[in-house]
Amino acid sequence: MPEEVKELDDNRERDDLQMVTLAAEVAMLRVIAGSLRKIERDTTYADVSKWQVAGMSDISAIAATLSTMLSKRAGLLFDAGAKDIDSWAEPLFEASGRPFRSVMGIPFSKQSVTSGASKAAKDVESMCRTSVLRIVSHDGTATPIAQSYRDYLTNAVSAMRSSGETAYQQAYDHMVKQLASGGVRVQYESGATRELYSAVMGNIMDNYRMTMQEARDEVGRAFGADGVEVSAHGMCAEDHAPYQGRQFTNAQFQTIQDGLERPIAQGYNCRHQTFPILLGVSKQANTPEQLKKYREQSSRKVTIGDREMTAYEFTQRQRQMETSVRKLKAQKAILEAAGSDTANIDATIDATVRRYRQESKAAGVRTREDRMVAYEWK
Repeated sequence: MPEEVKELDDNRERDDLQMVTLAAEVAMLRVIAGSLRKIERDTTYADVSKWQVAGMSDISAIAATLSTMLSKRAGLLFDAGAKDIDSWAEPLFEASGRPFRSVMGIPFSKQSVTSGASKAAKDVESMCRTSVLRIVSHDGTATPIAQSYRDYLTNAVSAMRSSGETAYQQAYDHMVKQLASGGVRVQYESGATRELYSAVMGNIMDNYRMTMQEARDEVGRAFGADGVEVSAHGMCAEDHAPYQGRQFTNAQFQTIQDGLERPIAQGYNCRHQTFPILLGVSKQANTPEQLKKYREQSSRKVTIGDREMTAYEFTQRQRQMETSVRKLKAQKAILEAAGSDTANIDATIDATVRRYRQESKAAGVRTREDRMVAYEWK
């Protein structure tokens, strides 16, 4: 059975998807920021109309490249997941005395993998269409990217013509900060919006984990599994901590699932996976000592400022700071493209990183500064 190493690989893929997509967001917004930077006293509305048409061509090319890149990565991820299932399942078929059947050789598990991969590709294509992409316009509303691009430029020209240099600079700075802080968003049929990098990560990774879970369950039925083992990892949420790393009969596990507000391995920001097993044959992946260590690590109390929390809760605080720094670095890149001053945002980044390091040291929890890296779009 795969152990924690595999879960860490999944989380690394999750982080990479976020960072690559955020880099594409920045590249799109830098196109608009670059157009804003070109506006001068003699700029006409005809000029900005031409810039907007050319800029949308560049933005569409970035979105198309991102779509192709993400679809390819998703396909490789699902292929690798299917191979991992085969490697895990082969000795269990042998132990059960049944001939080995590949995940792609069992109709229902093959259908799960095929459908999951197809859904990932369709979701990516849908999310990367410029017709569904939104940015926060100069008035603070999430508006179709082409319309918002045009609005930013025409409002900048109007401000340049009607205001003095000082007043224009204030209006310009406000527009650039609005553009930089909002990100590129996906609008769903319900009208709700979600930032593109978050939507991509959620759709691909949640789909992948649920698909692999369905495929493993089906393979388990094929080799006659009579129980289930829950994977284990450090910094586990309190509601799942009593069950991680343990083996249960199928009936026992169903009872546990029915009693949980967040069922294990069914989304809800749960990192766990479950593996069908042969009770009495399948060796538990984690020793009782290791599981006790995980539990102690997660529930250990730490004090940050005047607030007490568990070490697990602190890791959620870390993730928030890491995301904040990535976003701030993205905003800085857009401000630079617009020729705006970045001193304030540099100071905020430095202060956040400093606080992240200090709090992590005080909590005795390792840092993950690789999660604060801002990828460059190439």
